This record gives sequence, structure tokens and C-alpha cells, in this order.
Amino acid sequence: MRFLKRLILFLLIAGIAYGIWWFVAEQHRQEVAQLRYDTYGREQGGPVPKEHVNPADLAEGNDGSRPNKTELLFLLAGVDEDGSEGTRTDTLILIKVNWLDGTTQLLSIPRDSYAYIGDSPDKINHAHAFGGMQLTLQAVRELLGIDVDYYVKMDMDAVIEIVDIIGGISYEVEEPQASDLGLDTGVQILDGMQTLEYIRYRKGFSDGDLGRVSSQQTFLKAMLPQILSPKNLIHLPTILAAAHKYSDTNLSPFTIAAMTPAVFTARSNLTAATLPGEAGELDGISYYFLYEEALQALIDEYLPRYKTADVLIP
Repeated sequence: MRFLKRLILFLLIAGIAYGIWWFVAEQHRQEVAQLRYDTYGREQGGPVPKEHVNPADLAEGNDGSRPNKTELLFLLAGVDEDGSEGTRTDTLILIKVNWLDGTTQLLSIPRDSYAYIGDSPDKINHAHAFGGMQLTLQAVRELLGIDVDYYVKMDMDAVIEIVDIIGGISYEVEEPQASDLGLDTGVQILDGMQTLEYIRYRKGFSDGDLGRVSSQQTFLKAMLPQILSPKNLIHLPTILAAAHKYSDTNLSPFTIAAMTPAVFTARSNLTAATLPGEAGELDGISYYFLYEEALQALIDEYLPRYKTADVLIP
């Protein structure tokens, strides 16, 4: 009986503490939204429009089944502003999660990659503006010759909210980001707005988008363990609520639940690669031109179970 009373008292205190914390966090979120409006001249984005792309609609005869039930391959697409179909993707990363061995692999697709979108060659990040996530998935499938049916589309505003929920990200800032973003060099705590600006930064890199992708991968490896650290477990419900608000996916709740333990393990078991190529120009427009043989070798190494055809480069 004494244990039961103590348990009830603990739950009551925890509930009150959570309520107070939620109120303070909501006030802070509104302040961040106002700051973002003052800085960029627009309100903080609302919920991402839901598309719910059916994997069966991505290719003739495709049923959306996974080649390996203990592994999942999906496309993470970062979009800016309201996430509507008129918006280009800012970030494209193929993520392979294996919950049997706890490994997670990232394969970044530079947003300027020269690829077929339908029958016309263009920058791959334009696919979302032309046809949302369905056309984006189809462009990636055709470019890499792989069967990828699932996606998570996230408005970049999610970064601001999630980072502020946990009180910032500790990161060693270097040049050229420090000077261009008005930050100090060395280890410091970045708030949500600073984090978003850091991972979107590209102008100071001599290799353009390739430098940006490498910087993003390094930052993600540092950020993920901090978000998923034990001390932030108390914030997990609020983090998940923010992620839901700013994202859209065709993954089922059951699949997401099965994947979650491996995501936590990925704090110390994550590898990353980038599609091989080089920046160049065509008709006065900058693109990222992929190396066909090196790209095929990368797909054969990273995604052999998902291969359906050879890579297809314009």
C-alpha cells in the first residue's frame, strides 16, 4: 500500500512538472516563431501537407514489399517553407536501417544531381516541385536502379523546434561557417535557428554542394547522439510531436516502431557516403554530374538487395 501511494504521488508530481515544462516550452516555441518571422519575413511553417504516396503506384507491378524484413530503406527529403508540392527538396538522403545488427547507413544525393525527371534531364531536387514525393521517389528509383518505396518528408522548421526542445546542440564550429554565419570558432551551443543555418550553409565551400553534403553528414553524426541521449528521453514525446507536425511519411506506425531501437543504436553505429561526381555547368546552369561507373559500384556495395536495374544517368 505504501508503495502504491508513493507511485501515485510520483506520477502526480511528474504530471505537474511535465505540464509546467510544456507551458514553458510552448512559450519558447512562440518566441522562436516570432523571431523567425522578424528575421525572414514569414511565419513559422505549419503542418506539412500529407501526400501518403502508395508504393504500388511507383512502378508497374510494384507491391511495396521489402526485400529484407529486418531492414528498411527509405528516402529522407528535407523541404523548405511549407513543404507544398511547389517546393524543391533542400536535402535528399537514402537511409538504410537494419534493426537486426543495429546499423544505419546514409547515402546522400546532392540536390544539384543531373538526373532524369520523367523523360527530361534536370536537377533532381526539382522533382518535388513538379510532382511531390511520388515523382521524387520515381526519379531516385530510375537514377540509381533501385527499389525504394518509402519516404519521410520533413520541413526544415522541424530542426529549429527539435533542437530548441533539447536546449541546443554542442558542436565545434569551424571556418568558413563561423565568419559567414556570425558564430565563434570552437565548441559552442547552437540553438535551433543557428543549427538550421549551419546545415543549409554552402556558399563558402569551394566544391559547392559537395562540401555542403559532407558538412551535413558530419553535423548529423554529432547531432543524433545528442538528441537521442538518455538525458533527453524526458523530451521524447515532445520531440516526436514536433517531428509528426513537420513531416509526412508513407511508413506504417508498426514499421516506425520496429525501426526505433535501431535508430537509438545508430548513435554509435552510423556510416555515411555521397553519390560520386563533380560540379559543372551545362548551358550556363550549374549541376552535379555523377560518375556512372563509380556510382554503379557504390550501389552494388551499399544496396545490392534493392537493385532492379543499372544506374541511369543523362
